[in-house]
Amino acid sequence: MLSIILFFIFFQIFSQKNLVFPFKKLTIEYLNKTKSIADFINFHIYTNITMGTPPQIVGHFITRSDRPFYYDNIQLHHGHQDKNFDLVQEEIENALKIYYKTESSTSFKEIDDYYGLYSDLYYLYDLNHKEIKINLNYNINPTEKKRKLYGTLDLYYHWDDPDEEYDVYLFSLLKDSNLINNKYFSIIYGDYDLNYTFNYLDDDYSKVLGNLILGEYPHEFDPEKYKEEDQISINGVFSYI
Repeated sequence: MLSIILFFIFFQIFSQKNLVFPFKKLTIEYLNKTKSIADFINFHIYTNITMGTPPQIVGHFITRSDRPFYYDNIQLHHGHQDKNFDLVQEEIENALKIYYKTESSTSFKEIDDYYGLYSDLYYLYDLNHKEIKINLNYNINPTEKKRKLYGTLDLYYHWDDPDEEYDVYLFSLLKDSNLINNKYFSIIYGDYDLNYTFNYLDDDYSKVLGNLILGEYPHEFDPEKYKEEDQISINGVFSYI
């Protein structure tokens, strides 16, 4: 009986699959000594993922826009025609140095250059800090592949379409690669500090704001804190801002 119980516990632990991505904030005001109010209410969040050979630390912006798992140039401002914003953006890019260069990776592979489908080696982690090394496919516009590139983790649930065989979508990619069991995500923030009422105005860009967890429900990855009976499920459309 004991061996059966131990085997069941072992199976439960190792059947759980999740990926964790600590994320930070970033805005066009990154290099400004004095921030405007926009820096506190209109910012991007991103996570660093190690990829390529030799390993490169690459920024991946967390979005929800029904876009594939793709790489593009950095976009920290929208709707501005002023070229000065492009110069500031370039300064930030050079200061952070978290971009991806395909030509710098010996594990970079062209799967279908015409349709913009490529592959490289990724170093991912779960909540137990276990490292997972795996080759994953992604999309790049073929005309952009020689530039400094940034990734996108798009949290939109995209239904599989057989007509999009060359488009790579995040949840399908991770599930098909046996990295997660469920197409589910959680964004977990730290507890609010009641003794420091202005901590939400912190402009320290080096701080981790929270963790994006893919693949499991909260009551699965932390049953002591989150209870399945407390879960409320609804059907609806929401926007991520």
